[in-house]
Amino acid sequence: RIFGSQGPPPAHREALSTRRLARGMGGGGDEPMNDVAALSEQLYAELQEGAIIDFARMDVIFSGIKKLSDKALATFSTTAERIRPQIESSYAERDFTTLHTLAHRIKGGSGYIGGERVNRAALAVQRSAECFMPADPESAKEAAKEFTTAEERAEMQRQVVPGPVLVEAQVRVLLQCLDELLANIREINEREADARGST
Repeated sequence: RIFGSQGPPPAHREALSTRRLARGMGGGGDEPMNDVAALSEQLYAELQEGAIIDFARMDVIFSGIKKLSDKALATFSTTAERIRPQIESSYAERDFTTLHTLAHRIKGGSGYIGGERVNRAALAVQRSAECFMPADPESAKEAAKEFTTAEERAEMQRQVVPGPVLVEAQVRVLLQCLDELLANIREINEREADARGST
């Protein structure tokens, strides 16, 4: 599985699954996985164990201060709404440097609000985009190393170059999870507005 679950350490699970999927293999055998839609469904299914929003984690991050958590949700929503079309366009143009930057921003922002599914999906896109960024020392690829942890850099060294089917599927899943998270935030806002209106 590519996005992590209970069992072996996440880095080992993701490394094995990424190598397998990068070769175009599915999880149920050695048949080529050329169907982007089918692979997207597989990757999305593996994210379902994660919360859309982990409210318990948000309580810890913001010490239970609702005003702060509400502001964080609003800030993420505004930023993500702006970034979403940029993710689509950067991938369509195969601008992997921009895609890497956008995925990194979404990963960081979603982690701050406990958006587990988006966080994992964004990390997968970030890692794949890294493989296709310019390799010269002066490129943004070198600068991007400043935004990764030592564990993530070690994983990148082990990772094989993903195939085009996997990359497109990962981008689709990120957008799907992002839409899901934004819809969840809108529902929260609507419920709270209704509650205020009934008091």
